Amino acid sequence: MTWTKVASALVISIVLNGCAALSVLPARSRDLNLTVGREQRDYILHVPKSYDRSQPTPLVILMHGHGSRAQTFERLTGMSGKADKNDFIVAYPQALGSPSVWHTGVDGSTRIDDVAFIRTLIDSIRSRYNVDPSRIYVAGHSNGAFMAYRVGAVLSSTIAAIGISAGSIGRITSRGDTVRISAPANPVSLIAFHGKADDMVPYDGGAETDGPRRIVSAPQSIRFWADSDGCSATPDTTVTEKGNVIRDDFTGCEAGSEVVFYTIVDGTHRWVGDSAPWWKFWEHTNDSLSATDEMWSFFVAHPRQRADTSTATR
Repeated sequence: MTWTKVASALVISIVLNGCAALSVLPARSRDLNLTVGREQRDYILHVPKSYDRSQPTPLVILMHGHGSRAQTFERLTGMSGKADKNDFIVAYPQALGSPSVWHTGVDGSTRIDDVAFIRTLIDSIRSRYNVDPSRIYVAGHSNGAFMAYRVGAVLSSTIAAIGISAGSIGRITSRGDTVRISAPANPVSLIAFHGKADDMVPYDGGAETDGPRRIVSAPQSIRFWADSDGCSATPDTTVTEKGNVIRDDFTGCEAGSEVVFYTIVDGTHRWVGDSAPWWKFWEHTNDSLSATDEMWSFFVAHPRQRADTSTATR
């Protein structure tokens, strides 16, 4: 057999094995569903072996991107492994549609109420497990990050912090009007990651490659959230030695909240530090930084400081 055939066989084997792996859930992860309105909604729930019903336990809700699956996202982020090591529950809700899409409130009218899904999901998990009400977090990538922004704003009396990977607060219409989420009624901490080389959800805003929408830029989205949290006008900025990772830290925010924004100079449309195989993403990126690790460290440091009965408008 020639070297070319050997190499081809090897690549096919790796690809097939990788795809097969996507059909197997990690230990202690379960496929579940619930009913929201007239829709059956699916999700994966991962409860660590260390779970102790006598101890309040943090909850993380993690939302996949457009066209993806909850199962794939669980594998790529490694968040379930993180949960096992750090004693928290993580849920991966599944968006509807083919391709799957979250209805973020900035896409026009729709009969799908995905905020109701996430709210019901949180309530369902809290009814069965001892969830710490001050440590409920939401995060997402791409379209899932758009959704995380909206959930954080609408459910600001419930969510302690949100994690954003390649997301935006809204879009710009053909008339130049900005359609964005509402501001959170209560301070909600935020940690975000965005690559400057992202051409699917452009860092500087503008047209997406997979659709006609023009989106609000990443820096404008972060500024919107920092202003909503009452943070300082000017962030503390640090840069890595190689200049590839820029961290903007907005402090002085209300109720102990904080906004942290990582710009990955050579970053593409990825969950930073994900387990995506080389044949899917071979662009140069800085994987010494892990969104999963950084998000969890940030979440731990930012519980919801106070209960507030205010209701955010949608």
